[in-house]
Amino acid sequence: MPGPPVAVLILDIALGQFGAEIRIGRDYGAALLFVTPLALTVVHLTSPVPVPALLVDRVLETVLGSVFALVIVLLVRARVRLKNRH
Repeated sequence: MPGPPVAVLILDIALGQFGAEIRIGRDYGAALLFVTPLALTVVHLTSPVPVPALLVDRVLETVLGSVFALVIVLLVRARVRLKNRH
């Protein structure tokens, strides 16, 4: 929702925090469904920028982080395979 009132943002933060805390112990993946909107809302509340810009930044950061993580996993696996051969 573009330009929501501060009260709506605070309610969104409270709901996101509650959902994340409830889910984190049992299912980290499901907790991320709450953490991501929570992080975006807190950033928007502290430093208002257009919501589409926040979403684009978040997607780019997620993709970049995923690529780095995948490269690291592949490098470690390759190193373990080489070590196990010798």
